[in-house]
Amino acid sequence: MTKNKPVYFAFDSDVIRTLAYIDLVKSKNKNIDLANSEDRLLCKYGEIFLKIHEFMRKDKIRVLILNNVYQENKHSQYIMNFIIDNCYVDDIDMQNYKQISSKVERLAYKYCKDYIDRDGSIKKAPMQAVFNALKRASIPSNDAFNMAESTLVGVNFVTANSKDYIFYKDPSYGDVRANGIREINRQEGYSYLSGTKIYSPKPISISQFGLLLHKIEKGQYVSFSDNENRSSGVWELEDNFLSGEFDVDNEVE
Repeated sequence: MTKNKPVYFAFDSDVIRTLAYIDLVKSKNKNIDLANSEDRLLCKYGEIFLKIHEFMRKDKIRVLILNNVYQENKHSQYIMNFIIDNCYVDDIDMQNYKQISSKVERLAYKYCKDYIDRDGSIKKAPMQAVFNALKRASIPSNDAFNMAESTLVGVNFVTANSKDYIFYKDPSYGDVRANGIREINRQEGYSYLSGTKIYSPKPISISQFGLLLHKIEKGQYVSFSDNENRSSGVWELEDNFLSGEFDVDNEVE
């Protein structure tokens, strides 16, 4: 029986910090009190986080650390230890950094502007620009840069901050932000057609990711990878990894 290839995802800083805490506690052979934890994410999504950590250890999923997320956490030693031991970074060097950063910036700005949907209607920008006093201009938020970095390396972005990535203030309107991000990615060429499916990076909430873990466990989640033999903890990553499964007409979670 062929072993399923591991699936790559990028996580935001909040998710990384919670996983690093779990890893630290487990390394000391201590139990984690989910119900009484000071970590709000563990209290609410504890079982999902434990499953994520388990899947990382079993090499079912691999965590890609984005540059922006790395910069936000590099001053914490225990988080850096977790990243070095368990995560991957994209292949960025002095030769390709300027080109990659330029593409990231361009895409981040796209997320912060209204866009034309497939039906010709004008849709509200899925992400927000913020005013920067130093530059005296509105620039994309860190959230927009996170999503753009994730898109350029072809992985979905798992976030604990749904209100800025997935939906607007009222979640009853659905995944409006996430759908807008995915549509902009499609228009900008960051989507891939395979049969009747469109593969395109998008943000995923913790609860949505919990559902995807069940698909990964059953080998039902689609992932493309060029290297089956990479071992966990290596501080490198080849360029092109795609993950995400979407119907052309209707999204499947």
